[in-house]
Amino acid sequence: MASDDELARIWYMLRSSWLPKTRQWMYMCAYFYIERPMIPAVVFRLDNYPG
Repeated sequence: MASDDELARIWYMLRSSWLPKTRQWMYMCAYFYIERPMIPAVVFRLDNYPG
């Protein structure tokens, strides 16, 4: 299983605007929300409240 750091990096890549928003992309996002809900929450906080 990937570490939280690796997963956070993957999540950040998923969030990148250049990725095509395919069904696969949606499944991967859903995986994060279901399996690792902390990571989107933490990255969201870092995006919106830097520092």
